[in-house]
Amino acid sequence: MVSRDQRFVLSYNGEIYNAPEIRADLASSGHLFRGHSDTEVFVEAASAWGVRKTVDRLTGMFAAAIWDVTERRLYLVRDRIGIKPLYWGFIGPQFVFGSELKAIVDFPGFSRKIDTAALCDYFRYGVVHAPRSIYKGIHKLRPGTILEYSGAGAPAITTYWNLNDKINENGDRCTDELDDLLPMLVRQHLVSDVPIGSFLSGGVDSSLVTSLANVAVEPKRATSFTAGFGEKEFDESHHARLIAEQIGTNHVELRVAPNDALGLIESLPQHYDEPFADSSQLPTLLISRLARQHVTVALTGDGGDELFAGYSRYFWANRIAGLGPRGLRSVVGTTLRNAVQTMVPTGANWRERRSRFIRFAELVVLPDAMAMHDNLLAVCRTDLSAKQIPCRYQPHHSGEASSTIGKMQMADTLRYLPDDILTKVDRASMAFGLEARVPFLDHRLVELAFSIPTERHTEHGVGKALLKKQLATHIPSNLFERPKQGFGTPIGRWLDGPLRPWAEELLSETRLKQTGFFDPNAVAKTWAEHRTGRRNRHSELWMVLSLQQWSRHWRASL
Repeated sequence: MVSRDQRFVLSYNGEIYNAPEIRADLASSGHLFRGHSDTEVFVEAASAWGVRKTVDRLTGMFAAAIWDVTERRLYLVRDRIGIKPLYWGFIGPQFVFGSELKAIVDFPGFSRKIDTAALCDYFRYGVVHAPRSIYKGIHKLRPGTILEYSGAGAPAITTYWNLNDKINENGDRCTDELDDLLPMLVRQHLVSDVPIGSFLSGGVDSSLVTSLANVAVEPKRATSFTAGFGEKEFDESHHARLIAEQIGTNHVELRVAPNDALGLIESLPQHYDEPFADSSQLPTLLISRLARQHVTVALTGDGGDELFAGYSRYFWANRIAGLGPRGLRSVVGTTLRNAVQTMVPTGANWRERRSRFIRFAELVVLPDAMAMHDNLLAVCRTDLSAKQIPCRYQPHHSGEASSTIGKMQMADTLRYLPDDILTKVDRASMAFGLEARVPFLDHRLVELAFSIPTERHTEHGVGKALLKKQLATHIPSNLFERPKQGFGTPIGRWLDGPLRPWAEELLSETRLKQTGFFDPNAVAKTWAEHRTGRRNRHSELWMVLSLQQWSRHWRASL
């Protein structure tokens, strides 16, 4: 879209939730509008105030390219939390950008050479973290930054929003402000001229968003969507069903079977562009496809765990680190590991229990809680890489929060959230033309959450204390007060069954040597450990399988 004065050209993906307020401010100063879209508000605000001042005022999710015709300057902008993706780089002398790697891969002269540093990142975490992409010379624009390029020299990248600068722990900014802000944000995210619904997992975050949405919509009956599994230990659909009945939504439920996953597996590289090894991408794709049959926009509860200390890994890491000095813990870990190897039976029925004992033994020897948090976050803690890809792991900066749990929250908000959770949901929803909106990740709520002392989030040794208090005003607490389950998938069992032929072909020595990413002997050992029940290795195997399949689809090489 071109501004009325012809100076600015905007290419934009996303949604600006405060567009009506910005439009009113511009109109009050005599600005004329031709239509009613937030795109026009965006480009006309840039014309009136300049790009930087406009971006500072935007509330929403966005990836945007803005061309200043007069100064012949390009601006690339990504939203504060990284809800929407944006890639950039050079192909020869040409500067390229796009919200999908597909556009860049198709550009003439692109080499598809893999960045080995990004590959090492993927080997550990199952994702490629910004600012890298899987390809050499192509980068992800970090959340909360603006890139400026005038065609000469290197682009300049500046930060317009930094979460570390927003931390101001103040116990007075607490329940009352949260109780007012979150309902307002949900109402704002519901503004749409198309049908809108909500994902409902049965957990605290999605239940609260769905409850607030159901109060706000007219008539008072929102549509909620849930995915469930036949495997009981992974299935929360019955909890979601009870909550939906209590709230009064029009509830739609999907039962995910192994064959559903098998039907999607071949399309995963096409949807995700980069190697991506969060196996919950499968049910997320399936529930997005289901929701799109009923609505065009869906609210999600993503972000609640990071902002309000919901992940159990925060508490596990803190507790294990508090068991004693590292030397003593090392003795305990070594003793436990030896005992597990000799005393705990193998086989499918014992696989999960053996894995938990070994995981504890691995964690207890680590130096501190932050190292344990990082270890818990990793999908692969075994070196499976080929010899020609030497990977040296370095811990990542955890931010400036004062408490240990606050540092973990900050680390997850800055890295795990945009590069794993939001990537998963954005690619899955957009694959079916569904717009996923994330009320928890309005930057005003993010700033509020990190201004509340950690102890207010973690009353009685569990997280989300403030969210639970608010949710209890909508539904009885017995419907949501239970151990956190997460959106896991029974990949380990599926690899034993319907997915096994597909997995064995990609894990064969021939295929592994063809791609050259992994040590065939190390992968074979991991696969054998999983199949014999010595240990649950599904996360490591899914990481290998995802890269193998991605490489075959995109014909990428080292």
